[in-house]
Amino acid sequence: MKILLDNNLPKVKISNTETVHCSLYNFQKKTDEGLFLACKYEKIDALMTKDKDFDDLVNLFNPPPKIIRLTCGNLSKKDLQTYVDSKNVEILAFLKSDNNLLIS
Repeated sequence: MKILLDNNLPKVKISNTETVHCSLYNFQKKTDEGLFLACKYEKIDALMTKDKDFDDLVNLFNPPPKIIRLTCGNLSKKDLQTYVDSKNVEILAFLKSDNNLLIS
């Protein structure tokens, strides 16, 4: 499974996935809709973000990508990695589920 990290997130790793940052694809300047559709085109399974606008986009355009929306606030890279590590089982289960949106 491939997860793309939105531009507003530091580069972290999610165990048992291929985790890439949007800067790898030069997606930093895309609109939310443009980013969602680019993920679909690139066959990215999920987008991890803090942006609530993607909640609506996943319902409008349907996955892929699924949306993993973080509600943890601003964290350092180290603290975000710890947070994501603590949610790993939940994230992996979500990726295998029929659900389109995980708010965590």
